[in-house]
Amino acid sequence: MDISARVMLIAFLCLYVVGAAAAVSSADIVAKRRAMLASKPYTSLVPRSNEPVGKLTILRVWPDEIDMRLALGALQGLVNRDRPRIYIGLDKPLYWLEYHGGKVWPEIEYDVFKVFETYKERVKGLVIYDSSVDGLGSIAVTYAGIEDLIPATPELAERLSARFGWKVAHDLRGRWQNRLEAYQWAYENLLPRCNKYALMHFNHGYQPRDPTQWSEAGQQIGFNVDYAVAFRLFVWHIGHEPVPGEMDLAVKIMESAPLFTPVVGASTGLNMYPEPYLVCFIAKYTNLFIPFGPSNVSVLSGARIPDRLLKRNQPLPARDLEADKVYVAFTNSEHDNMEHLIGGGPPWQVTGIETDDPYRMWWCDPQRGKVPMGWPIGPLLCELSPATLAHFVMTATDNDYFMASLTGLALTSIPDFATAYPQAQEEIVAEYARMTAKYLKRLGWTMVHAWSPPDKIGPFVKSFPGLEGVLEGYGTWPDMTYDKANYLIKGVPVFHSLTTGSPSTRRDRPIADDYKRKARALAREITSVKIDERPAFMHAFTIGWDYGPTILKMVADQLPLDYVIVRPDELAALYKKHKEK
Repeated sequence: MDISARVMLIAFLCLYVVGAAAAVSSADIVAKRRAMLASKPYTSLVPRSNEPVGKLTILRVWPDEIDMRLALGALQGLVNRDRPRIYIGLDKPLYWLEYHGGKVWPEIEYDVFKVFETYKERVKGLVIYDSSVDGLGSIAVTYAGIEDLIPATPELAERLSARFGWKVAHDLRGRWQNRLEAYQWAYENLLPRCNKYALMHFNHGYQPRDPTQWSEAGQQIGFNVDYAVAFRLFVWHIGHEPVPGEMDLAVKIMESAPLFTPVVGASTGLNMYPEPYLVCFIAKYTNLFIPFGPSNVSVLSGARIPDRLLKRNQPLPARDLEADKVYVAFTNSEHDNMEHLIGGGPPWQVTGIETDDPYRMWWCDPQRGKVPMGWPIGPLLCELSPATLAHFVMTATDNDYFMASLTGLALTSIPDFATAYPQAQEEIVAEYARMTAKYLKRLGWTMVHAWSPPDKIGPFVKSFPGLEGVLEGYGTWPDMTYDKANYLIKGVPVFHSLTTGSPSTRRDRPIADDYKRKARALAREITSVKIDERPAFMHAFTIGWDYGPTILKMVADQLPLDYVIVRPDELAALYKKHKEK
């Protein structure tokens, strides 16, 4: 995710447009949405595919043409709906198939049209959209899921129709005056036919004439279409600058779903609502935003991995509490992004956690494991791509500490969570905490990287069984000082970040060019914190786009000898030992 959007989250968290007042009481809405949740037909939080078994076609190309990407992604979703059969293999993500237990065997293919030919009987027709019109591609993807269609631009539709005989079922061109009118129609006519337990926020197929609207989100076009189509998701987006009535419609969409509905997708680019506002808005209505742009989840979510391969129980290092030391724990952000974790994204070799590209270095960094660090990860990876999580668990060192990312099961804002339902807010926040705890217990994780000011985090922490600590912050609060940063809530240590996490550097050159400067900047920031007592305890947050294991090892080497780098769980244990004296 773009760092400017994340910084905005801190600066403008509450500055979003509020929807119109509900016609019925909030208690009635909560009761209705809770009843919908009780009738959910599957136990996982997110929709998952059946287990891949047998032949799996590995298509080793990904088209450059955006309209072909949407068409191919839709075909993959249709074909994979009953059992995964098509995997779009993009470099390193392919090797994660080894964790599928040998139940699939790959058949490599390089011809896109041959794959269309093989599965042409699965397709019932075409839905035509105009890629220059905001929102039409998303309506086409929604149509594709509920009527087994292929979304296509007029030009591509001619090619596909001539080659495979597919007829045009729907032509979306010229039907509506604007995005709001189109989505209002889709809400009334398509949403009732869609999956009621998940939504997707994305502007599919949109190719803006203004190049400034093209961003990393634009590169994602086509990658998550298979998931939307396979599970018949309703797809829409809020505009970057919503027009009158647009937020009212968004509220209706939010409240059409059960409580805690996952909203997968993206924000900010391609004329989509900026991430800070979207996070707050989705949280307000008690849904869960999952940054989501990867391909192949219609395959990867089907893996059934033994829990022992997903669970990481790192024993604490044997360390005595020393009275003269400053204990520092690093966290490294951005790993709540599913495309970042899974790969096969836009382009994966630059933004994926497994990259060895010189511009970014995380899991493949040769210095990983040389210094303790916290890896906040989206826990729902265990459902969306358990093979990926198994890979991380099996290759982790004792210095790689997994914890839930920002904040818990989703990228969310605790201060805003369930504020649309003030009478039930405390109960709903507690329920969300317990849901997160359930997933963390399965994974063997005991800590959360959270975002919340000190006066708002209490209800989440108090309701979280088994929680051993919270490292809070995406940056540091303007008035945060050491004497305010650390405290206990019902015996649970909370550490607010005392670092900004970023040296405000350029990101268009290899990070190796800036290793020394970045390391000096972070070491200086850590040692400049005014500490009047020892032992001391510090959460040093770092932004993943700027920091990785190599730089953190350099920071550790530059700190004074009385500064000791520890894992997040060790920081919590030492702090509790100190407070018990």
